[in-house]
Amino acid sequence: MNTDNLNSRAEKKAQEALSLPFFQGFNLLYAKNTLADMLNHIGRNGLFSEYTKHDISHVDGMLKLLNFIIVQEANDIMTPSDWMMIVLGVYFHDLGMIITDDEYEHRMNDDDFVKYLNGLEISQLM
Repeated sequence: MNTDNLNSRAEKKAQEALSLPFFQGFNLLYAKNTLADMLNHIGRNGLFSEYTKHDISHVDGMLKLLNFIIVQEANDIMTPSDWMMIVLGVYFHDLGMIITDDEYEHRMNDDDFVKYLNGLEISQLM
């Protein structure tokens, strides 16, 4: 786990956005370190045990994949703000997997969740 600095090309380019007025005061390294702590909660209660590990190493792997996903032509015209938005998207994409035991135990009391289940064919298995 590498949260002591921002090593990926995408993070280095995103870091340039911190000189812009609307990112003033934002700390990308602090966000990554906080994210690493948050992601450590995914799966701690046995939920999502069938998934691959979704810790900061997963985020770092996705950031490296951006080197292959973003073609040179796009890379050449992307602004630091573009890079910041992509990096933040990669950082935060799995936060919805953090669920407390209480949320899980009371999920059937959530009308939106029940409506979602009713729309699934597998809901009859529950």
